[in-house]
Amino acid sequence: MDQVPQSSNQSDSNKWLVRILLIIGIGIPVLIELFTFSGLVSSHFFGEAPSATNDRRSETSAKENIPLVKQGDTLFSDTDYPLLVDTLRLEIYPDQWRFIMELKPLWKPNRERSEGVKLTFQNLVTQQQSLEENRVLVWTDNTLDEAEITWILPTGQRPQNAKVTYRSTRQDSLTGTLDIKRHFEFGHVPARYKQ
Repeated sequence: MDQVPQSSNQSDSNKWLVRILLIIGIGIPVLIELFTFSGLVSSHFFGEAPSATNDRRSETSAKENIPLVKQGDTLFSDTDYPLLVDTLRLEIYPDQWRFIMELKPLWKPNRERSEGVKLTFQNLVTQQQSLEENRVLVWTDNTLDEAEITWILPTGQRPQNAKVTYRSTRQDSLTGTLDIKRHFEFGHVPARYKQ
């Protein structure tokens, strides 16, 4: 009978042990980096995952019946002149932060009557202060293009909510003016770093 020396068996088992430890030692950090990278990519392209603070804000909004507005939502959908929140973003520059909101009308122009919408943002509230500057957007039959409003925010501040007055006018057999005052709270606002 052939006898295998014990040192050969032990050296084979040592080689396997070293291989397993190398795979574990290199594999685990690589997996962690892949998960981190995929999380960053998905957060950048699809918005960040809801955090505990966002959950609390949405619960508060629901209790107080304040709509939580995110990109892609429709404002004033219960009227004849709804508006799409086409873009909602925070541009971060080294010396200032800009909150940009682009709205797009979702109604077709009607040449038989004169109609229009005036949207006034009375104030925007950030995490620590209220910006009392009014922002006004106006749409008429002839100007149904997307409109953008911009606020310069204090560095480090994110938008929380805004008070909005919506006024629509229609000049036809149903002549009239509709005034609506609403308070909106902002959901996730994607941030983009600029140079």
